[in-house]
Amino acid sequence: MGALVLILFLVLSSGHTHAQAPALVFEKLTIENGLSNNKVNCIIQDERGFIWIGTNDGLNRYDGHNFEIFRHEPGHASTISGNIIRDMVEDKNGVLWIATEDGGLSRYDHTLPPAKKFKQYKHLPGDSNSIPVNMLNTMVADSLGYLWLGTSGFRVLRFDPRTEKFSIPVKSGTRTILDLVLDKNGVIWAGKQGGGILKINFRDLS
Repeated sequence: MGALVLILFLVLSSGHTHAQAPALVFEKLTIENGLSNNKVNCIIQDERGFIWIGTNDGLNRYDGHNFEIFRHEPGHASTISGNIIRDMVEDKNGVLWIATEDGGLSRYDHTLPPAKKFKQYKHLPGDSNSIPVNMLNTMVADSLGYLWLGTSGFRVLRFDPRTEKFSIPVKSGTRTILDLVLDKNGVIWAGKQGGGILKINFRDLS
């Protein structure tokens, strides 16, 4: 009987131990730890495990110990296109796409040589093939490989990374898009500034 009581005690003690919630450890990362700016707008983790943090003053790559900061340098096309980072998407090829509020769209491909890792897609006056506006607020990628960009001034843009062409599928309504979400049915939901919600079927643009 004593042995049975001891076994029950050990089983119950073990179950109680496993049921306890793990202790949560919080660590604050700020400019004092190397972050470029304390206003953080977006965060993603890439396929290699790096944490990318978009701030109001540069893009930060964090490896769990140290930050590497990427900033726009005027006149240098090999740098990121802007410093106010609003959103990021990693595509199926491991390429990072960065939407900025002050410099249009940037591509970061870690497989390329250092001078070619970043590519800028900025508005160029007089060039109808360039992005129509540099103020981007949000971004999603669809299953066909297109990027959808919510802008200030040009509603929703669609970008084809293969041809590097921008198109404007929505030509009426509120011009500023603050957020984009792609649902499982292939519908993009766009939150408009003062204009409710816009729905776009990315497959047939209806």
